[in-house]
Amino acid sequence: MIYVTGGCSFSHTDVSVFKTWNVLTADHFYKEGNINIHTGRDALGDDIISKSMMFSINQMRKAYPDEKIVAMVMWSGISRKALVTKNDDDYINKNTMRDIEQDACPGIPSLQNIQADGNVTEDVGYIYFTPGHAELSKPIEMLYNCTNDVNDWEYTTTNMLGLQHYCNSVGVELYWCNWNNEWDRTYHDRIKDAYSVNWLYDLLNHSNRITDVGMAEWCAKTYKNWHVGDYIHPNQQSHIGFSNEVIIPFINNKTK
Repeated sequence: MIYVTGGCSFSHTDVSVFKTWNVLTADHFYKEGNINIHTGRDALGDDIISKSMMFSINQMRKAYPDEKIVAMVMWSGISRKALVTKNDDDYINKNTMRDIEQDACPGIPSLQNIQADGNVTEDVGYIYFTPGHAELSKPIEMLYNCTNDVNDWEYTTTNMLGLQHYCNSVGVELYWCNWNNEWDRTYHDRIKDAYSVNWLYDLLNHSNRITDVGMAEWCAKTYKNWHVGDYIHPNQQSHIGFSNEVIIPFINNKTK
């Protein structure tokens, strides 16, 4: 069995500090010979989450054509996007950049293509950003000024569907949930029936949705002290509870 998981900072914590849901779930289902691949990193948007998981699943399918692969993803914020640029002047400030050579993200090119001798051939890669950042470069400012709920929701849902259809095409089971209720809230409260996006929502495999409650909301409702101190990221107790009470029972029921 091969497990491929993906997500944002909700699934990327130093295991010496505590284990996030993806590690806890992989530990629970571990059997000798299992392979666990995690593609999640801090601040990832759904475009890179989708691409990274497709890349890793493709690598595993080619290497182990007869092995069963199970994929689990916790989708991130709908406003997060990734840009490719070769123009240094257009880079967002370095605090929000990720040098992929240092923080490997499967299938995603590095900000710098480094040759074997250490020489940098060119700058090219993904720049992560969240709209509203204090220091916006020109392309970021352009996207920030032009973005809206419909565009953000449609863009992220298309990436969700891309991963779903890819998994279907290579015989991989995909199970999914969201980091919080933003995706659902935007759809049901703001854009459903108004902007011709219902068909995208309907194309998603909701029967493989682990829960329709975001992890953050579930943890906040379940535990008084649920976060690491920032009112955003669940702590160890919350990850254990969400894994044991939500994810693992759902996967057990689906794979029995």
